[in-house]
Amino acid sequence: PILVSLLDPLVKVIVYQDVSELRKLGFACYSKYVNMFSLSGRYSVYNHLLNTVNHSGLLGWTISSLKDSIALSLTKSGQHPEYTGHSLSKLVLPLFTLSNGAQTDLLEVSDEVLATINFAHYLLVRDKENISGVQNIKPEIKNWVAQLEEGLKMSTAHYEQ
Repeated sequence: PILVSLLDPLVKVIVYQDVSELRKLGFACYSKYVNMFSLSGRYSVYNHLLNTVNHSGLLGWTISSLKDSIALSLTKSGQHPEYTGHSLSKLVLPLFTLSNGAQTDLLEVSDEVLATINFAHYLLVRDKENISGVQNIKPEIKNWVAQLEEGLKMSTAHYEQ
């Protein structure tokens, strides 16, 4: 709890600080903070961040970092159960939801959407043996993709007017 309490002020510096150098320093601390934990320890950090960070760019980086951690855990089969099955589903299922469904402003959330697409693509291609359990959440991923497609069609229609 004490270490997690550092994250919220750090995120505020990264997102709201007017001075560019301080934002960059804040982000450097953020990335080092996430990576200072073992793979098992990062699970709790990701759980906290994915449920509290609202900035699309920072969420995008966090999702990419999560993907990298899962990639490491897949190379060490069986050593990191928190990145498999129900634990992984619990962590990543919220990523496959658009806040306002197809009406979500995709430009506003583009960083997190792109990172999530990359994340899903990586897991679906890399984990052919379903070690992570990604195949179990395929219906949710397909539903999210359908929402994205509908949102893109709506955006295109809006800008063609």
